[in-house]
Amino acid sequence: MNASNSRNLKKITLPKGHRFVREPLHFDGDLVIKGSAAECDITAVGHIVIHGDVRSSKICSQEGSVFLLHNVSDGANITAALNVYAYDVLKGIIRAAGDVIIESSSIASRVEAGNAILSESPDGLIMDSTLTAEKSVTLTTVGSRKPGSRVKIVVNSPEGFFSFGKLSPTVEISIGPITTEICEEETAGKAIVSGDRIVIEDSV
Repeated sequence: MNASNSRNLKKITLPKGHRFVREPLHFDGDLVIKGSAAECDITAVGHIVIHGDVRSSKICSQEGSVFLLHNVSDGANITAALNVYAYDVLKGIIRAAGDVIIESSSIASRVEAGNAILSESPDGLIMDSTLTAEKSVTLTTVGSRKPGSRVKIVVNSPEGFFSFGKLSPTVEISIGPITTEICEEETAGKAIVSGDRIVIEDSV
């Protein structure tokens, strides 16, 4: 992840246990929060690193990336001019102009990336979520056989791809203008556009 946009900015560190006010906060530099962020509205010019949970909060990096080292939940809304790293997302919204990396799971969430979405943890799970990327989406386990569970994967570029380790028959895939629904379980594959349809190739 490129840090050059905020290399010359000052660094602000907020200690664990810091109490946030409900009014919007703006920081003219890189921001490190040692604890959690709950029910707050934070904008920083540079990178943002949060060591604890992020709950019911709006977090925005205007020129940098956002690194979320614990859980993101309860409607948290994360935006970054570069990239976002998130450990775990539950009922959250993540948007990045560059890449989004999800270390663990995305459940009941919306994730958008201007380039790629990546989640390759062996224990990672994508469930009841919509993931949209411009060029590619790479995941481990996608979908669930739980009744009513749905996952939507969108790759905007017709030349893009969706790569996965395990895919349940509750997943809708769109690449460019073409959409298909998975009707049976698939393992270790790569979905691409071929002609007027989406095909799944075996991973090498």
